[in-house]
Amino acid sequence: MKLLLLFVTVLVVACNSNKLPRYSYKDSVIQEYFRYHDSLGIDTSEDNYKMLKAYLGDSTQFFKELQRREVIKKQINHGRQAEDSFVHQAKLADMDIDEGFRFIYGRAFSRVQHYLTLTKKRDSIKLYYVEYGRLSDTLNVKQIFKDYKKILTPAKWDDFKYALDNADLWGLKEDNGVHGLDGDYVMVYGYKKAGTDNDSPKYTFVYRWSVGLNLVTALRMLFDYAGAEMR
Repeated sequence: MKLLLLFVTVLVVACNSNKLPRYSYKDSVIQEYFRYHDSLGIDTSEDNYKMLKAYLGDSTQFFKELQRREVIKKQINHGRQAEDSFVHQAKLADMDIDEGFRFIYGRAFSRVQHYLTLTKKRDSIKLYYVEYGRLSDTLNVKQIFKDYKKILTPAKWDDFKYALDNADLWGLKEDNGVHGLDGDYVMVYGYKKAGTDNDSPKYTFVYRWSVGLNLVTALRMLFDYAGAEMR
């Protein structure tokens, strides 16, 4: 709200001084940016500040880069929705759990992707594993190859949470701006229901192309728990 009031104030001052900024290109990008991110419910206060600063500084290069990133994010989100509709796994917030994490992993030039979901409800720890992908390199028909559940010990949950804390999952940005076509990727969802530590439910989503050291340890632990191969 403060950002909106500041933005309106700037426009009023500009109008009163008869120095109207050029709007056409930058306005269309800003409007599309807010429409998309408002629909996701993501806190973008830091990006909003940078955007307003670039707007006032008439930085066309900033808006070109912003537009490029938004195109990539929409492609990623489209892929997420397509995968979710095929695998048919419930959202973490819709599961009867206290806390949960879902890693979706894919490797360059591989026909398969992996869903690894770890949940906790009191002392009950469960790991859900799904491996799916194309039947062949030439046939774009998807099939689920593996789909099973494992019961884990609370000690394994503690070890995994330690790895996530070292990765600072809850503090990571959704996207670090690094993208490519021939690297592995991981999408991470986190959920924690309202409780003594947090008054309202906590959510996070992180996408990384070419999985970095901060997340790869936790990812490898999940594959080890599942008895599956990162391929």
